[in-house]
Amino acid sequence: MRQIKDIYEDNELVKRFEKLSVRRKNLVRVSVAFLIILLIIFLPKWKLIQNHDISISPKMLMGDTINCTIIIDSKINTGRPSIRYAYEMVSAFNRQQQCTVNMSVSPNSDSIWRDLSDGAIDIIVFNDSGDSIPSAYADDIITSLPVNNTDRDDFEVLCASGYENEKIIDAVNFWFSHFKQTYEYKRLYEKYHQKHSVFRRSGKYDNMMAPMTRYQISPYDDMVKKYSKEIGWDWRLVSALIYQESKFNSHVISSGGAVGLMQVKESTARKHGVSNVYNPEMNIKAGTRVLGTLYRIYAAKGIKGADLVQITLAAYNAGDGRMSQCMAVAKSEGKDPRSWSDISEILPLMRGGYSNEGVNVGSFSGRTMVRHVRIVMQQYDYYKRTVVE
Repeated sequence: MRQIKDIYEDNELVKRFEKLSVRRKNLVRVSVAFLIILLIIFLPKWKLIQNHDISISPKMLMGDTINCTIIIDSKINTGRPSIRYAYEMVSAFNRQQQCTVNMSVSPNSDSIWRDLSDGAIDIIVFNDSGDSIPSAYADDIITSLPVNNTDRDDFEVLCASGYENEKIIDAVNFWFSHFKQTYEYKRLYEKYHQKHSVFRRSGKYDNMMAPMTRYQISPYDDMVKKYSKEIGWDWRLVSALIYQESKFNSHVISSGGAVGLMQVKESTARKHGVSNVYNPEMNIKAGTRVLGTLYRIYAAKGIKGADLVQITLAAYNAGDGRMSQCMAVAKSEGKDPRSWSDISEILPLMRGGYSNEGVNVGSFSGRTMVRHVRIVMQQYDYYKRTVVE
C-alpha cells in the first residue's frame, strides 16, 4: 500500500509540473506576441526618429530674414487647420535653417506676384492646383518641389521665388526632402489631416478653436493687438469675436453683405473712416472701431464691467438699434436694462414680437444673440487659459 501511495503522489507531482510548464509556455507565447506587436508599432517610428537625427539638410539661410506670403484659397484656408499646418511647417523650417521667416497671408492677386518679382516678397507659398503664376511674371519666377504629402493630398503646395532668391528654393527642397522622412513631419501631418479634429476639447471647451501656439492665436495677431489696444480691449477677446464671426477666413461674405474677418458692411466701415473692408487689416480696423463706438455708447448709459462687454458684443452682432429695443423691453418687463443677465432672460420673448405699454418690437430670434455672446465669452475664456497675453 505504501508503494502504491508513493506512486500516486509522484504522478500528482508530475501532473502539477506539466500544468505549470504549460502555463509558463503560454506566458512566454503571450510575452513574445506582445513584444512583436510593440516592435510593429514603434519600430517604424524609431527609424523615423533615427532618420531625423542623421538627415540634417544644410543651413543655407542661417541668419537671413525672409518675407513669406501664403496665398489662401479653398485648400490653404484661414478658416481651416491648413493655415496652422502651414505656420508649423514654416516654424520647423525656421528652426532647422536658423533663419527668421516673417509670414503673412493674402488672397491671390496680381500685386502679390508683382511684389515677388520686384523682390518686395522673398517667397510665396501657394496651391498649384488652384492658383497659377500669372504669365506676365512666369519667366522671372522659379518654384520648389511640392512641400505637402502628394500621396494623400489631391493638390500640390509649392513655394515660388524670384531667380535672385534661388537659394531659398534650394533650401526648401533640401529641407523638405529630409523633413518629410521624420517622425515630426508624420506627427504634424496627421495632427492637421486626421478625420477627427485634434482641436476638439473635452468638457466646457468642446468645439473651441485651439490657438496656433502658446503665443499666437491666428496669423492676424499683430493687427488685432494694434487695433484692440486703441479701444482698450484684450486682443484675445477681439480674436474670440473674430473666430465667431468668420473663423479667421478673411474673404467670407455673408448673405447680408457683411465682409471679412469681422463681418463689417462696407457702409458701416465708411462711417468709421475705412474704405476697403476686403483688406484684412482694414477690416480689423473697421470692426474694432465699431466695437469701440458701441462700448462708449453703453458706458455712457452707466453700464459697467462684464455687462458692458457682453451688451457691446450683443449689439455688435444684432446692431445698436436692436439692442436699444431689447433694453426697452427689459425695462418694460421690470428688469434691469443695464444687466446682460436680465436682458438675456427676456430675449426669447422676441420670437413672436413684443408689444406692451408703448414698447413695440418686431419678431426676431433673441436666442441667436444670447448664443453669440455665450460662445464668444467661452472662446475668450479658453484663450485666456491657453495663450500668453
